[in-house]
Amino acid sequence: RNNCAGFECDIQPDQLATIMFTSGTTGKSKTIRLSSYAFNSLAFKLYLLDTPHDYKTAHALCALPCFHAYGLAGSAHYGICNAYKPFLIPKFDPRQANEIVRKYNVIEFLGVPKMFQKMLQEDNFENEGTKNLSMLFAGGDIVSKAFVDEFDSVMEKHGAPGKLCRGYGLTEVSSVCSVNTYENCREDSIGKPLGDITVEIWDENGKKLKLYRFTPVLTAILGFVTMLIMPAQTANKQAGGLTPELLAMRFAGCTRMLLE
Repeated sequence: RNNCAGFECDIQPDQLATIMFTSGTTGKSKTIRLSSYAFNSLAFKLYLLDTPHDYKTAHALCALPCFHAYGLAGSAHYGICNAYKPFLIPKFDPRQANEIVRKYNVIEFLGVPKMFQKMLQEDNFENEGTKNLSMLFAGGDIVSKAFVDEFDSVMEKHGAPGKLCRGYGLTEVSSVCSVNTYENCREDSIGKPLGDITVEIWDENGKKLKLYRFTPVLTAILGFVTMLIMPAQTANKQAGGLTPELLAMRFAGCTRMLLE
């Protein structure tokens, strides 16, 4: 039994939390089992990148679908664990999202590039709430440098601390494994791996390659997850039938949530 915020619960860290289905971007769609500590370890790692904010008034814009790992683990769970009051938007509407930013102290928003683009195109994007935006992460698709520069120029115009940071992740790693930050940001990059994650490049024979050698091959992400990504037709041949497997690092202690 764990003592979670004063309540006893029977949930163990390595217990199954949810089952999700991948989009099949790198091959056939797969069924992924994610544990409680997979979600909590991601929330803790993103917390280390967080900016100081007023825990009584800070809000998060949660417009990503919760049947997607990026929406459930990266946006909703991370936001709640780090004391943001979440605004859940079941059907994304850019004008509505901008209006929420205007009326409330929205600090954090994790989205796909198209969401940021559509919000910026609306005439109500620039408002009195724009200056509060600080935690802005885009993933799930390519983000052009031109758009990042355009978006960041609007943030700078309003004195907002936020910059649009690009990242990368997969369902198998609870959505995020690398991201740019304000301290470590490079153009045309998906950023550095999150804490305790090591990224390696392997060839199709299982041999580790040197860094910066680009080959469309097997990639292993080591740390709080261990995962193999490979072409579906070669998976059994090259990896002995190994399927993507989540080995999440235990996150000591209970997640602190603000339930108001």
